This record gives sequence, structure tokens and C-alpha cells, in this order.
Amino acid sequence: HAGRRGRLVALEARTGVVRWSTPDPGVAQGAGQLSFDDRLVVNAAGQTTLLDLATGEVVWQHSGKAARGDDLPRRLDPLLRGGAIVAPSSSVEVLRASDGTCIGGALPCDLVPDVLLCDERGWIYVGEESGHLVALAPVPRLSLVR
Repeated sequence: HAGRRGRLVALEARTGVVRWSTPDPGVAQGAGQLSFDDRLVVNAAGQTTLLDLATGEVVWQHSGKAARGDDLPRRLDPLLRGGAIVAPSSSVEVLRASDGTCIGGALPCDLVPDVLLCDERGWIYVGEESGHLVALAPVPRLSLVR
């Protein structure tokens, strides 16, 4: 970590040899992380990045609404449910894990997502430190896929 010029580095566990090194997508500044299927999701305030853990290459980046001041949640840990990444910032966005596209825009919730949970049905629960709680359910929608 060297200020804004920090790097994320992967080391070989047995030998300590550097496997790859890439500019830090926000881990040193408190971004939340989630690993799955040889991928690493880094959710910083206003930007979500997916890295390939084998090479360190950026698979995709999604820029959302940047959180400022009091709008910054206590935790930025992303969730993975049903092939979608739920990413908290000043709003909550649901992203396709494969390509980072936003599914349906930001969730209709005006709470700061200090606590974020998602159950097996896809219901998303957003809790604010003030004690307010919102439960959001997915709505089936038909659309033409080309």
C-alpha cells in the first residue's frame, strides 16, 4: 500500500513468488471483497471491479453512484446470489456476474445500506444504522432477448 498508487499482489503460497500484480481497485481504501470461481469482486464506493485470480486481469468494471460523507455504508461487502452480484454503495445495484451489466438499475431504496442481506428467494434486505429496514422482492418480467 502506497497511498493511491497501491497494488494488489498475488503470491505463490509455497514459495512466496509473485504470481501477478495489478493496481489496487480499492482494497486499501476499505472496499468490500468477495471471491468465487477463481474471481475476486472488489466493491469500492462507486465502483465494482471483477478480477481474474489466475492472472490478476480486470474482467470488468462497473461505475455506479459514488457515496459521499454520510451516504457511505458501514460495509461495502458484495453478495452473490443466483449469478448476480448485489453491490452496496450509496445505493444498491444488482450486477450480472458474467459481464458487470446492471440488472434493472439501482434498487428503489433511499436507505444507506449499512447492512445488506439476500436470501435464497432473491429477497434483498437493506438495513440502515438508524434502525430502518426495507425488504425488496424480485419481480418476474418478460423481455425479448436477442
